Amino acid sequence: MHIGRVCYLLGMIILVVGGFMFLPLFCALIYGESDAGAFLRSIPIALAIGGGLLGGFRRCRNQQLRLRESFLFVTGSWLLASLVGALPYLFAGSFGDLASAVFETASGFTTTGSTAMPDIEIMPHGILLWRSLTHWLGGAGIVLLFVALLQGKHDQSGGEGVSVFKAEYAGGLLAERVAPRIEDNARAIFAVYLCLTAACILALLLAGMNFFDAVNHAFSTVSTGGFSTKNLSIGAYHNPAIEWVTALFLFLSSINFALFYLFFFRRRRKYALGNPELRCFFWVVAVAVMIITLANWRAYPDAGLMYNLRHAAFQAVAIISTGGFTSANFELWPDLSRFVLFTLLFIGGCSGSTAGSIKINRWYVAAKATRMELFGVFRPSMIRRVYYNRRAVSETLARQMTHYLFLYIICVFIGGFLLTLCGMDWLEAFAGALASIGNVGPAIGSLGPAGTYAAVPAAGKYLLSFMMIIGRLEIYTVLVLFMPEIWRK
Repeated sequence: MHIGRVCYLLGMIILVVGGFMFLPLFCALIYGESDAGAFLRSIPIALAIGGGLLGGFRRCRNQQLRLRESFLFVTGSWLLASLVGALPYLFAGSFGDLASAVFETASGFTTTGSTAMPDIEIMPHGILLWRSLTHWLGGAGIVLLFVALLQGKHDQSGGEGVSVFKAEYAGGLLAERVAPRIEDNARAIFAVYLCLTAACILALLLAGMNFFDAVNHAFSTVSTGGFSTKNLSIGAYHNPAIEWVTALFLFLSSINFALFYLFFFRRRRKYALGNPELRCFFWVVAVAVMIITLANWRAYPDAGLMYNLRHAAFQAVAIISTGGFTSANFELWPDLSRFVLFTLLFIGGCSGSTAGSIKINRWYVAAKATRMELFGVFRPSMIRRVYYNRRAVSETLARQMTHYLFLYIICVFIGGFLLTLCGMDWLEAFAGALASIGNVGPAIGSLGPAGTYAAVPAAGKYLLSFMMIIGRLEIYTVLVLFMPEIWRK
């Protein structure tokens, strides 16, 4: 076991996190607010931890990570980043306990968007920017950013980068790749991420947001996170243009970033538009929006068709993208509309995007594999193959997809059960577990779009934070660490 190499790389990750704290520090100094002191105290601690790990394990810097160490490195990165990232909240007095600060940071880095802040609008600008920045860093993937910008300099063989990329990259084994080398692939994805962020900032400015809010909401939108600078989220602006822009970029950020690169840079437009996952995602969103619009229009005819269409489109995209923004309190909507939104919690966006939940490609392959199994009932001699994007999917991979669905549901039930033991209402506990492992954010009841997670017990906040990380790393990366077999030589 090359634990020293893992600790050395963790030091580099924490240095990256500490380095990004300078941005909210400058923001706090510009606005002349007291939270500047919180960052002046947090940055040296982060740099000391990162530098200490680098210096203490410098002799291990040339060791090579294997796959099991990569899983440990990626999981450790998210856990340690959530702890270090909580420092500004504690020093600024945003929270009175460590559990809430860790919960807020984990929610930020995993792009879940759940908040334990009862009143967001009283927070200073530096803290608000740090919240949104954790979204942006987590959406790109802290470790993916590391692979793209740093690791290629130290890993010329590509073996270590492949291991880390497998452990970090969202969407499973069917996610598109645009380059043979992992580092080039990561850089391409990160370039698309930067372009989407810049475009979103400009669009929100043109829609009427001020610069500070536009930057914060762009960070949260492109990362499909959901942190806002307003207590009522996007609904606080009462601006249809802002709602449509946010919904558009939530939709775009839920598409596999590799397809953007292939479409705009490689000019393989027919191939990108013909992607089965993209087509399936489009139709799922379109049908959901249509059903919610008609259900709401029937319940609230005086509001008009376009009003109901706007809120239906916004909320459907916000939920399926796991963006977590709200334009209205959907708890007041008809049962059919809420049922559709609840269903979207289980679906998620495309592989290789910043969206969370199960992902469209897994449902697509699992549905086709199930169909083939049904054919096999009355035609057992028939050769059954599942195809995805014109390529045959191996039986092993198809089984992995169905196994993932099983593990996902099991994790939700175990998480919900443990949350009830913490004293939470059983329905809110299971909804909170589902929203956390899916990285969605708002659940139901007091955890819904009009509430916060502030009243959740400390033990529940730690558990939900861990579930967010499990969901962000798509279960296998974290759970495999609890198997004794992988640690044996």
